[in-house]
Amino acid sequence: MNNITAISIKNPLKSKCGDASYAGTITIGKDKFILLMVADGVSKAPKDWLASQSAISFIKEALEKSDSFAPKAFKTAVESATEKIYAGVDNTLGMLSTISAVLLSESQKKLWWFNAGDSRIYGLKNGTFKQLTTDDVTSLPYKENGKLKLLNGMPIIMSALTKAMGQPTLEVSLTELPFDEYEALVLASDGFYGLTKFENYLKELIQREDMDRMAIEIQETVLSEITDDASFAIIRIPNDIKIDLRSILAHGNGADLTTISVFNNLEVELIQAISQNDNGYLEQLLNFIEARNIFLNKQKMIELLELMIKHSSSLAPRMVAIIRKI
Repeated sequence: MNNITAISIKNPLKSKCGDASYAGTITIGKDKFILLMVADGVSKAPKDWLASQSAISFIKEALEKSDSFAPKAFKTAVESATEKIYAGVDNTLGMLSTISAVLLSESQKKLWWFNAGDSRIYGLKNGTFKQLTTDDVTSLPYKENGKLKLLNGMPIIMSALTKAMGQPTLEVSLTELPFDEYEALVLASDGFYGLTKFENYLKELIQREDMDRMAIEIQETVLSEITDDASFAIIRIPNDIKIDLRSILAHGNGADLTTISVFNNLEVELIQAISQNDNGYLEQLLNFIEARNIFLNKQKMIELLELMIKHSSSLAPRMVAIIRKI
């Protein structure tokens, strides 16, 4: 099961995507970490696409070259990246970019995050998203050639960033959280979280075992809705929680179960129920995954169907119907 994914979607009206994103595993010293980033280049500054790409690549490169303690390496990497952007990239000065970044250590059971600008980090807990970051923005009157721009006699007010990578000074302060504070973390640019259904898209992603494939499917839908570039990066927090699904479903509908704990147990329970011809429990499991819209990837579901056919399960047609929904 892939627990991380990231994608950047270009506004079809633009020649280049002003967003950039990353989700992957990196090594700092001898330890492994998961790194997620979303950057949104400021379109009013030069080359938004180069600004966001540079923010992502500079931070990643600096972390991979460091052998410092993780929080120090993270802070130094962001500071170094913003200094490089301010100094100019490919003979381009004045670039700015937002950044949201998360560094997670499974061995230390900790994570650290930093953000600058209005790209956000959300935490998922008990089915609800909580915004963890604060937008670094202010409202300013819009001017053209030094003159105040009016609309119907009133000043036009625009939103402006108060903090961004590429500024001559950028205060970098990390926030540390316990590893298991949230079930999932989501990093998103304003082009994505500004969509009306963005929380629905996120929940659909997190509830599918194959998030990479689901991200591509969602991209096709989002393309018809966006008015700006849109990016997100997601991590489902890995854990080793073992639950007694049989007992839970026998005494209720499992509404309190987290998606992560279900994924850790679902495949094994399905295989056992099919192999033992326990159609009563198997039906409970199928009812549960349909009600919660939680599915294993399509290939695994097909393999389970083949096992059902092998054991002459009367619920095989039900599995066929579920697979068609994936």
